[in-house]
Amino acid sequence: MKTNVRKTEATPGFTTHEGAPAVKQPAEKELTRSVSCLMLFEDTFYESGKGIAERIAGLCEKVSIDFLCKLAIKARTDLKLRHAPLYLMVNALKKKGSAAERNLVGQTISEVIQRADELAEILSIYWKDGRKKVPRQLKAGIAKAFPKFNAYTLGKYNRDGVVKLRDALFISHAKPKDAEQAAPWKKLVE
Repeated sequence: MKTNVRKTEATPGFTTHEGAPAVKQPAEKELTRSVSCLMLFEDTFYESGKGIAERIAGLCEKVSIDFLCKLAIKARTDLKLRHAPLYLMVNALKKKGSAAERNLVGQTISEVIQRADELAEILSIYWKDGRKKVPRQLKAGIAKAFPKFNAYTLGKYNRDGVVKLRDALFISHAKPKDAEQAAPWKKLVE
């Protein structure tokens, strides 16, 4: 650690959880730091899991869709987090953006879904506050991610939760690549 550096002045009126003076960070840096060191919806010493999720949602409103997508990919691939990238994508769905940005959200959703149970998990996170219409980008992301998984992984992660893999398949209208892939999907439906 480098110690011979100029100290930054604390931001007036901004404190840590314990009340000590602190420096206000830009939204991007604060969001990256929050996502990098959390287990989503789990309580910590200073903050409840619900409070952390609300703070992250608030920070997501302040950053660009492009930044959210890059952070979600980094959190999933580099940091090996599972729920935080899905939560970031759900918050990205709430933002208004250009057609290119909206397509980027759908593409990123398919990229951060790396396990078959995440197909249903992202829908569960999206419907956490009650069932609502599923956006086109979410459907497209799930549909694009479905062909990644073979019969074994679909069978392994087909759990009896509130949202099932069958629901994700019906909602996304995913199309199998060939007859070999269509067989396990048909079993999933039945």
